[in-house]
Amino acid sequence: KQLTMPLDTALSMLTDKNDDIEMEIPIKGNVNNPDFSIRSVVNTALAKALKGSVTTYLLYALQPYGLAYMAAEAAYGAATAVVLEPVKFKEGEETLSSDSKKYLERIGSLMQERPGIRVQLCGFATPSDRLKLIEQGGAEKPKSKKEIQETTKLYQPKLLGLAKKRASVVKAHLISTYKIGADRLFSCLPKVTKETGKPPRVELLI
Repeated sequence: KQLTMPLDTALSMLTDKNDDIEMEIPIKGNVNNPDFSIRSVVNTALAKALKGSVTTYLLYALQPYGLAYMAAEAAYGAATAVVLEPVKFKEGEETLSSDSKKYLERIGSLMQERPGIRVQLCGFATPSDRLKLIEQGGAEKPKSKKEIQETTKLYQPKLLGLAKKRASVVKAHLISTYKIGADRLFSCLPKVTKETGKPPRVELLI
C-alpha cells in the first residue's frame, strides 16, 4: 500500500556488493495514542524510506539520464516495475549507437554495483521502422489505407524479428562488456507498436 514497487525489487536496488543496505529511517508517532502501533509506524516509515532511497539512488546512478516511471501490470504483463529510460535505435537498425553505448555504461555499472538487480529487456519496432524497411527494399511508401494495411501485414514478421534482435543486442552488450550474468537479463516478447511518437527502442524494466 505504501510502497508502489515489489519489496524485493526495492531491496535489490539498495543492496550493495557487500550485501549491505545503508539508509536512514525517521520514525515519528504519539505513543500516548491508544491506537498507536509501533509495528505500523515502523512499516510505514520503512516503506517511505525505501521508496525515497530507491528513487534517489537511481537518479544519482543514471544521471544525466532520467528515471522513467512506475509501470502497471497491464502495460507489461508483470508486477509493478520501475521502467528506466529506453535504449534507442535508428529506424530499421539493430546496432547500438555511440549514445546508446554510453547509456548502457550506466546500466552496466548499476548492475555491477547492485548484484541483486535483474532487468527485463523489451524490444519494440515502430511504424518508422516499417517505412525504413520499405525504403531499403526499394519499394514505394504506401499511400492508400489499403496499401498501408497490406504492408503492415507483410512486414509484421520482419518487424518482430527486428524488435527481438534489438533486445538480444542489448543483452549481449551487457554480458560481454560488463560481465553481467545472463541469468539477470530477461527478454520480453517483441512488440510492434502503432505509436508514432516514440522511437524504435528496447525498454528496460527492473
